[in-house]
Amino acid sequence: LAVAGAIGFLVITFILPKITGLIKELDISVPWYTTVLISMSDFMNTYWWAVLIGVGGVGIGIYYYFKSESGKHEWDIIVLHLPVFKTLARNIYITRFSENLSALMAGGIPVVRALMITSDVIGSTVYAQVMLKAAEEVKTGGAMSSVFQRYPSEIPPIVAQMVKIGEETGTMAHVLEGIGRFYEQEVDVMTRNLTSLIEPILI
Repeated sequence: LAVAGAIGFLVITFILPKITGLIKELDISVPWYTTVLISMSDFMNTYWWAVLIGVGGVGIGIYYYFKSESGKHEWDIIVLHLPVFKTLARNIYITRFSENLSALMAGGIPVVRALMITSDVIGSTVYAQVMLKAAEEVKTGGAMSSVFQRYPSEIPPIVAQMVKIGEETGTMAHVLEGIGRFYEQEVDVMTRNLTSLIEPILI
């Protein structure tokens, strides 16, 4: 995407003006979209440095905003609402949650502590809040599955149900390991499909 953006900038700024110059010399009637293209290339050819500074400034501002605590939370919410990508993001976070919590519990870490550690490494403030609420629920004698059932957008109902079965049968680590394997495969398939779709779009 970065390379495509750079190439587009160079083409509009330095190559397109040479082509539009030939069109101007012909002094013929052109469609409105060609007129817009000519105006845009003329502007970019003259003020490319201002556009570059503006884009760079906006990019740096966005980067530092999303690095802040409130910005990071806002970005995590946006990611989970993006068409197509929201499913991929959800699957990635469920994979991280399942694999990390399974490994910690299999290693003998208490459930509450394991959930708190998982909330630190999951990489999403939205999912971290769910993990912390689950930890509080377990701490007061409740079940983490009851918390997961309250967040169907973040935790699919089937995952919450499997976690509930793991709690009832005492096989939580094994169940989470199975969930992690399944969603890891889902992530791999979606990533391959998205890559195949993005390539022709970029071209």
